[in-house]
Amino acid sequence: MYFRDGDDHVGLILLPGINPIHALNADYFLSRAIVRAGRAIQALDKDLADVRALVLALICGKDQQAWHSKSLHIAFPLLCIGETHASLQERRMLLLGRAEPLRLRCSLPAERTRARRVCVVICTKNNGFLLEQLITRLACESTDEIADIVVVSNRPTNAYAAQLHDRLASRGQIKLVNYDAPFNFSAQCNLGAAAGSGDVLLFLNDDVVPVNSNWLRELVEPLDDPGIGIVGPLLLYPNGSVQHAGMFLGFERVAGHSLRGAHLPEGDCGFLASAPRQVMSVTGAALCIRRNDFEALNGFDRNQFALNIQDVDLCLRAHFSGLAVIFNPRSIFLHMESVSVQPTLDDLWTISGRSLDDLWTISGRSGAAHWSTTRLQSDGVTSWNGTNSITRTSAGPWKA
Repeated sequence: MYFRDGDDHVGLILLPGINPIHALNADYFLSRAIVRAGRAIQALDKDLADVRALVLALICGKDQQAWHSKSLHIAFPLLCIGETHASLQERRMLLLGRAEPLRLRCSLPAERTRARRVCVVICTKNNGFLLEQLITRLACESTDEIADIVVVSNRPTNAYAAQLHDRLASRGQIKLVNYDAPFNFSAQCNLGAAAGSGDVLLFLNDDVVPVNSNWLRELVEPLDDPGIGIVGPLLLYPNGSVQHAGMFLGFERVAGHSLRGAHLPEGDCGFLASAPRQVMSVTGAALCIRRNDFEALNGFDRNQFALNIQDVDLCLRAHFSGLAVIFNPRSIFLHMESVSVQPTLDDLWTISGRSLDDLWTISGRSGAAHWSTTRLQSDGVTSWNGTNSITRTSAGPWKA
């Protein structure tokens, strides 16, 4: 779609593909869709208020899988609509200030039947001051929500960091676990998860800090839905620009961050950072998952992905196990990206020049495992006719 803002300016509205969770929480397609008359008439038999309600009834109904297999995202500006930069900005502002409950299904969310307790896992080395900031912020949360905080200490060489780790070991809610081996982020996360007790795991880098009051609830509550497997927040750089708003596959043979470097709300293309949506991956800098799902997936792959992209690999395994990965911008963190690991990565990068392509390939019906009804897309998943599939080429710690 496109719009004319004045006599001389034409603005493009670039939309992602069909994404039911995004559509439930934002009118990201601006109530414009092309629907076959027969399907529209079927949907109109219901009590529907507007075009958006009609589209939601189609893409989120009982025949959702069949509908997706017959849907098409037209990546071409076909329609000129009556919007302006100012009206789009107003839509973004309304979404950012929204207090309505997160919607994951067409039906309204049910009351929570149980309270989940969270085990926070933080892997750290020399970032003493940043770790202390994060621990202080976590201490503000209720112990009814956070069961324990596991700090995995990887042989600190900084005097302040080493002293802080010793002090943390004496605090009741904190468990200090020593990892006396070369840096392996996957192994350290797995070790920390095993040492904790909560039924939900929240993996945090030591260089992040939550900034809004409801950050924890927005990460944990979506996991009440058994179809949701992983939830990640919005991460901002200290200057307020976007570091992470969900991830898309294919960037530099691995994955990239949507809207990276954009300033919100004016830089939010397609309302990607204004409302929750399903994505292919979220970053491991702040990743929330049920413990039983993490264990069923055998955790992070410590052998194949010791240093990086273990988050993308875990999310893909969750996705192809039938669990959705959700980006929820209602939970917000600041992130000093890679401050904690960059010196280590600089030392080890030469032995790890690998990409996700080394283990995951998009191919025809070959390999030991394949999924015939899904395909990868930059910002979500749609179905296709089954002639192609995605396969993990190494047995690793997990098999389909």
